[in-house]
Amino acid sequence: MQNNLILKGMGASVGIAKGKVKIIKEGEAANFNEGEILVTKITYPSMVMMMSKAAAIVTELGGLTSHPAIVSREMGIPCVVATKTGTIDLKDGMEIIVDGSKGEVYEVGADDYVNKDDNKNQDYNNLIEAYRQAYAKMDGNTFAETDFRILDPLIAESWTERLLGIICQTKRQKLSPKEIAGLMHAPNVLRSAAIFDMFMAGHAGKPLEKREEIADFYISALKALCLTDPFSLNGMNVVHDEQELKKMTGELKPADQDIAKKIGRLVNACYHMGYSLFGDMNPMLVYENYGPYKISKDGKEYLALAKEFKNLKPTEFWPESCRIPIERIKIICLYENVKFSIDAITHTNYEGDIINGLRYYSIYADDKLINIQTAEKITSILERYADFIWYVFKEMDEKRFRLTYLYQKAYLYINLCKKLGISWKPDEKIINDILNKPIKVWPEFKDQKEKDEFFFKIIDPRIDFSG
Repeated sequence: MQNNLILKGMGASVGIAKGKVKIIKEGEAANFNEGEILVTKITYPSMVMMMSKAAAIVTELGGLTSHPAIVSREMGIPCVVATKTGTIDLKDGMEIIVDGSKGEVYEVGADDYVNKDDNKNQDYNNLIEAYRQAYAKMDGNTFAETDFRILDPLIAESWTERLLGIICQTKRQKLSPKEIAGLMHAPNVLRSAAIFDMFMAGHAGKPLEKREEIADFYISALKALCLTDPFSLNGMNVVHDEQELKKMTGELKPADQDIAKKIGRLVNACYHMGYSLFGDMNPMLVYENYGPYKISKDGKEYLALAKEFKNLKPTEFWPESCRIPIERIKIICLYENVKFSIDAITHTNYEGDIINGLRYYSIYADDKLINIQTAEKITSILERYADFIWYVFKEMDEKRFRLTYLYQKAYLYINLCKKLGISWKPDEKIINDILNKPIKVWPEFKDQKEKDEFFFKIIDPRIDFSG
């Protein structure tokens, strides 16, 4: 017997859960058991205890930014909203499957629900395909000695053991996927770290269940953070709901061509700070682009983007950055007649004229609104520091270069480790491995396609790599 689709709405929080239906009406004081499916017209704060026990939530009303949707994403449980007839079509005690990704509800058949593994496999496929598409646009020869395929094999075993320990701590301290995502800087940090760490786990020959544990750690955080398209397969990087967008765009100023060019120069300075501070492999620790969003203003609809630059002052391992006057820059832009897309590792693509198409903007430095004149001063400072720090980086001897590479990687986890109460810095074993192990010699490949496929096999957590 197949599981029958009995209800369809809007997927508001990803994931799949099975449980028994418990229909709750507004103001009703009912016994609600751990693991039941909360079914109601719309959730209210009075249902907070029930929601904390629910395996999933199904409502008749609501959208992506409604109360049940937001709370479900925070708790990392599936949610389907806008079903219209949920409390009618579902009955107390009925065993159902809630698919929060597709917005579908099934009645469990005799064969039980077998799509959970299919869903997980699809997530793995999507993450790897997203990276494949992004990597296809790059020339790996530009990475030179910073290529993760050169240095990461040296630390694959020790790094993976440390990462598995961090993941274990997140479970022990019961951090939700949404909390983890918030501590990992930005969505593209999660996407990139997933690929790097899956590569090292595969190269280290870790058991498949451990490699899947690493993949699931990142994927669950991504899906808890992103409102849609968590792998950026459709060119989106969307994490802000309607209320957040309204707040972000509340202090916009009119733009012109001159301002657009000055903003472009500021973006360029921040972008190069990312590469100077964190190298070719981890510049996403500095820059991130969010969107595309749609904003209505003055009777017109605009494309809205948020360009965020953080970690501009990582004095923990770059003492030379101590005199940089700011740590964060955020730029909000509203464009007309411009289209935008982004890949899995924050490479952006525009269609249209972003200089003449910029209509409104706002710039924040360390969360304070600044004017364009102040932005110009900050631009000049960041340009000088980007040049200076890149010079220091390129002049490093081999030992300091490798140690800096380690700290650049470890910085991905600084906030998470601080939350867990453990050191974020590379431990002695990892340091010893990167300084003393010989460089990995890879096979000769007949062409780039064969080379890429070889490495994607290492990354895939379902393949027992023995190369």
